[in-house]
Amino acid sequence: MRKAMGWTLVELLIVVAIIGILVAMLISALGGVRRSVDRARCLNGQRVWRINTEMQELTVADRTRLKKCWECHPSIP
Repeated sequence: MRKAMGWTLVELLIVVAIIGILVAMLISALGGVRRSVDRARCLNGQRVWRINTEMQELTVADRTRLKKCWECHPSIP
């Protein structure tokens, strides 16, 4: 009977390179998603701010939390 042979160094390096490329693609895609989520969170926070300001019920915690969004995305009305 013949023993099962292990992987050669070239095969192992190719597999590692392919996995590295796939991980790099995934990380870049997740970066775009994170920016979209941050923008949506800021837009929602600003909407809440406007509603609460109109109702005169904006709390100190809201002001502190949303101040960061206005600095981060000043172009958002």
